[in-house]
Amino acid sequence: MAGRFYGRWVAANGAAEAVGLGATLALGGLAARALERHPGPGAVLLGALAAVVCGVMLEGVLVGLAQVRVLKRHVAHPYRWLWANALAWAL
Repeated sequence: MAGRFYGRWVAANGAAEAVGLGATLALGGLAARALERHPGPGAVLLGALAAVVCGVMLEGVLVGLAQVRVLKRHVAHPYRWLWANALAWAL
């Protein structure tokens, strides 16, 4: 039982990380295109910060959702895990 849980946990986290990192990369690409129209150090810093924060929060939610799917059978309130995970990634 523990081996099956661990395998599902690793697979869920790996898949969510792949999707989350891909989405973060896409957000970074969108931010880069937007910054080409508004050059300047302030715009670059603000755009980069926004892309990183949004990407990290999205990744946290995706990883949390994947983990909730695995935890449903083992934890009484698995969606609390989602919110805790998203908040931790945001911090």
